[in-house]
Amino acid sequence: MKRNLVLVQPVASFENDFPVLPQDAVGIGMLTIISYVGKFGYSGEIVHIPNALSQGLSLSSIIAHIRDCDPDVIGIGLNWLHFSKGALEAAKIFRQSFPNKVIVIGGQHATLFVKSIVLSCPDITGITIGESEITYCKLLDAVTMNLPIESVPGLAFIDNHGYHESSPIIVEDLDTIPFYSYRNIWPETKTECAALDTVRGTCPKNCPYCIESKTNTLQGRMRFSHHSPEYLARQIEVFVSDGISSVTIQDPVTLLGETFLTRVCEAILDHKIKLTLLNLFVEPHLFSNDFFTLLCNCADRVVLDYGIESGSYDVLRLSDRLFSKELLLENFKQAIASGIKILTWWMVGMPGETKETIDETFQFMAQTVHAGALPRWVTPLILFPQTDMANDADKYGITNIYKSFDDYSNFSDERANKYGIYEELITHTPKGLNTTEIIELTISLKKGIQFLLTKNMESLIKLGWDRDFICSILTEVGGSFF
Repeated sequence: MKRNLVLVQPVASFENDFPVLPQDAVGIGMLTIISYVGKFGYSGEIVHIPNALSQGLSLSSIIAHIRDCDPDVIGIGLNWLHFSKGALEAAKIFRQSFPNKVIVIGGQHATLFVKSIVLSCPDITGITIGESEITYCKLLDAVTMNLPIESVPGLAFIDNHGYHESSPIIVEDLDTIPFYSYRNIWPETKTECAALDTVRGTCPKNCPYCIESKTNTLQGRMRFSHHSPEYLARQIEVFVSDGISSVTIQDPVTLLGETFLTRVCEAILDHKIKLTLLNLFVEPHLFSNDFFTLLCNCADRVVLDYGIESGSYDVLRLSDRLFSKELLLENFKQAIASGIKILTWWMVGMPGETKETIDETFQFMAQTVHAGALPRWVTPLILFPQTDMANDADKYGITNIYKSFDDYSNFSDERANKYGIYEELITHTPKGLNTTEIIELTISLKKGIQFLLTKNMESLIKLGWDRDFICSILTEVGGSFF
């Protein structure tokens, strides 16, 4: 079937069948791009190479499927660092198979290293920078009308005159983006949980180690923007009509405040939607009991994932992440009493980190477990270029190890192991710690989690946790990296 646009989710690397980071998801950006170009009469599809290979399809059959689509443009996703080599490998394969096609790479990680990739990858036509809904429409216009690609906004490319880069362009009113569907993915794969696109733009929290607050600026959206509650409810209706009743929100939507989130919940209830699962990723934030009750009315199960990072006030202060541990613990107890499940996420290698601050983190972690929360992940902080911390290493007392696109491509090469320990992937060191010590501290916290969950198993079950799930966390945390 003819498709004007084929977007491709690559593997981490064709030479690495067991990468450190997962490769089974699809970026929301791909889904919204496909829906947006459809608004202007173009057809599109996402080809998910990892899922195709896992279903037993060969690379030649994947290429044959793309050939049957006969796309005007092939776009390769490079949204996260571990797809670095896979994206470039896919570009080379597609250039050999489709020598006359327009082939571009796009995504958050591509935007971070746009010039490096363009100058080193002769197999691509260019890179789409930042949010690319409009860029892809303009690119399709250019190709189908035989117009020069120089006219396309948000595109970086190289020609006989050198390197060219135009400013990214965004959809100002997010609610004008049509609703997206996971049905636009080939091969068909059952999606258990849909990711909801809620906010875009420069995060007002602006944590110095967080890449999200920087890439959104690089992508051209200077203002923190969001979909309306009504739009979000209607998008969830699309998921439900597609047979997906679990929804996760990994955007920093909670920074919009409880009033906005209440309106979202009310819109969901107005549409008579009852989800199986509603999952929100949360900054350390305090909510009211009324809001907890409202959340529980929207889904059979509500899970809040808290990015706590550290239990040391000294570390939290250096990272502009300060919150009251006492108040957060009380809020955890209120949420759990309402029937909400809480998972916590932690990091090692933060500014000011020492063996003593790790001890503080473990003590606070123990308090969160006693309150009824489960620590799910411990990972060394992955520090990206262009974050405040990377740009001003002296201020934050760190030494950058990773700097270039080739450095971060190591995440494509590294094979996963059962211990989740990868000293070669440590991106930086805080003052006073080396890479080996960061690994040792990470291991100590992982062992601490296993001790806490084993010791408190029965009390956690009384608070509503399933024994099998706790046991899965015990196994999972041993091998978690990110």
